[in-house]
Amino acid sequence: MELRTSELLRAETSASETEPSPAPVAGGAGPAVQRHVLIEMATGRSRPAIAAPPTFSSAGGPWTDILIEQHCAGGFYENPGLANPSHLVAVIQGRPISIEWGLAGFSRHVLLRPGQAVFIPAMLPHFVRTQDVGQFVAVAISPRAVRRVAHEVVSDPGRIEWEAALPLDDPLLSSIVSSLFDDAVGGYRAGAGYAAALIHALSAHLLSRFTVNSPSPDLKPGTGLARAQLRRALDYIQVNLAGEVSLDDLAREAGLSRFHFARMFKRSTGVSPHQYVLQCRLERARELLLAGNETIAEIAAQTGFYDQSHLVAQFKRAFGTTPRGFRRHGA
Repeated sequence: MELRTSELLRAETSASETEPSPAPVAGGAGPAVQRHVLIEMATGRSRPAIAAPPTFSSAGGPWTDILIEQHCAGGFYENPGLANPSHLVAVIQGRPISIEWGLAGFSRHVLLRPGQAVFIPAMLPHFVRTQDVGQFVAVAISPRAVRRVAHEVVSDPGRIEWEAALPLDDPLLSSIVSSLFDDAVGGYRAGAGYAAALIHALSAHLLSRFTVNSPSPDLKPGTGLARAQLRRALDYIQVNLAGEVSLDDLAREAGLSRFHFARMFKRSTGVSPHQYVLQCRLERARELLLAGNETIAEIAAQTGFYDQSHLVAQFKRAFGTTPRGFRRHGA
């Protein structure tokens, strides 16, 4: 299966921007929108991000500028390129969820494991498709709330450059989301000061991790590999998954030095070349296991792992189960 990616895309915002409206926040000066929504950039029309009602929502609670929803998603879901009017953080609960994710004409398959997070900046059109069943908590925080904190933690808050990223192994981010969710489910007993501190911490963390205010002098903001360079590198990976895929080989395909290619590749995809190749090997192994024809040792050989034990170790780390268990349950 062809995999393409563009997991890091800069979405520039200015302090003078008009706040997106309607915004999926509870409370505040204006009328509250009671659901997370997506908007069509061309028309401004909005719709619920997920058609089914959430299993929990903080709508109607005492918080302003933030809305929490918990969803138990099941069956087919697709966002064909709409944007969130607020910054969105989602943390996976329960079982892994496999999605197809895309930005700016590229897409790839991503496995989101329990505890991992997703961050999507406000007003960034993106594509998501999945047929998996899973549970997650999503937090939408308004850009104006984040901009208030930006004056404390960003050197130039008048112009902020955002990065979308997934999947994220970010214990602090997941902990903040979990604490907000637990307090909301518990009836907001911790009080307004506790929630305000967590919302401030969430904003500061997003600003510190997912913005770029001082890019490298030899790289223009928002740049990565050219589309043709990225296409050649990704095609090379797919053709050679059964064998060795070295950084030298990939850099040669792109016509760059090892160091420059590695840096530009990560700017384009959000992961290092090694991590991307490993993800592709695991996704190919997952497909072959679902087909059910080859032995696990044969699949290991076809996907570039050293041997069966190497595949088993990496597969369990990524998916939380062994290849044999995955095949047995067909999940």
